[in-house]
Amino acid sequence: RLKFLRSPSAEASRVQTLATRYALAYPSVRFRLSVDGSDVFSSLGSGDTREVVSDVYGAGVAQAMLDLSWEGEDGTPRLSGLIGPPSVTRANRSDISLYVNGRWVQNRMLTYSVQEAYHGFLMERRFPLAVVRFELPRDGIDVNVHPSKTEIRFLREGPVFSALQRAVRETLTAQSPVP
Repeated sequence: RLKFLRSPSAEASRVQTLATRYALAYPSVRFRLSVDGSDVFSSLGSGDTREVVSDVYGAGVAQAMLDLSWEGEDGTPRLSGLIGPPSVTRANRSDISLYVNGRWVQNRMLTYSVQEAYHGFLMERRFPLAVVRFELPRDGIDVNVHPSKTEIRFLREGPVFSALQRAVRETLTAQSPVP
């Protein structure tokens, strides 16, 4: 396994990314990461997602974030979290953090759904910042797609995709209307 490891700084960066993802997933848990004796990341564990966003992305970004809340109807997920206003963008999709039942997931369909909700709000080749939590019945998802358990499949993708897109779009139009 040693021959597959990259440089120490690259591996430390991967560990830091994972620590920040789980700090965002569990804001009530205190996280502290130190590399070579120096603190790289820490969160207080107060239970406030905005405070963890401040620890990860900075106080200015955390203050600008918009609250996302969506109560699902029959068969659609319950959504909560924070999304960035159109003024807070990134050069890539890596800061779209999605959590299903407390598990950090990577799902192209969900990431695309968030991007589509921002259509018309962002410049080309700019991507939003988002921390979105889904609550779904466990029998509606399959986590055994990949050994890392970060890729998941949905029993019914359509309602999940549309609920996410509608929730993000409605939050954006309500709190940052298009001129």
